[in-house]
Amino acid sequence: MPFADLFAAGVKRISLGAALYRHAMTATVAGARALRGGDASFLAGAEPSSSFAVLIDGAAKQTA
Repeated sequence: MPFADLFAAGVKRISLGAALYRHAMTATVAGARALRGGDASFLAGAEPSSSFAVLIDGAAKQTA
């Protein structure tokens, strides 16, 4: 469901912390299993660190 629909329905806050953590841990476990099996090909699709910096920077500017 798009966030816009939730906000239109009166939702004031959406908490995704636990969901983001689970998603990150799922990717970590999948990567560890691949590495244990001798496969590092999953690293080719990894986001560069600069992508995260841009997101965090943008979020900080929105809340300031």
